[in-house]
Amino acid sequence: MRVLVAFTLFICFNIQAACNFDVVFTTIPETKQQKVEISSDVQLLIAQRIAQKTINGSVVATNVTCQYLKGKSYTNSESEWQAYLDNAIKALGKSGANELEVSIIGSEDKVYRGELSSLEYQFNADFAGNRQVIKNLAVLDIENNSLISFSVSGSQSEESEISDEFERVISSFKLNN
Repeated sequence: MRVLVAFTLFICFNIQAACNFDVVFTTIPETKQQKVEISSDVQLLIAQRIAQKTINGSVVATNVTCQYLKGKSYTNSESEWQAYLDNAIKALGKSGANELEVSIIGSEDKVYRGELSSLEYQFNADFAGNRQVIKNLAVLDIENNSLISFSVSGSQSEESEISDEFERVISSFKLNN
């Protein structure tokens, strides 16, 4: 029997709720929050939920993150999206990824068909001999000045299950505006 767990993700650091959306997890996720001081008047408030499940002995992780930018507005510019992707690539390198392959998903193959601006991409990387597939979607909610990212990852041997979970979690995403 599969239990679906629905969560509304909010960021509340003594400010308005900025990341107000629903997403459904199949296991109870771990929750983390972080505040990053970008400058004296700009902060990045991050809320993250990570759920894991084991499939055929391999862990598949679902990671949903909301980044609310306080004191500055997201622009939806090409350079902003490029900087976002560059930062994701750098973070993978710092976490020990080798032989990193990056694929930008074309419009005809995208899972997300919503109206918000988005970037869908996939990483294939080797972590100390463990070949990983990481499917990603970043969605920009300009109205709430929030960037919402979805990532599903696991061993390359479970790529079909990773794709199914990615499609499932994206289809469960709903803004609560």
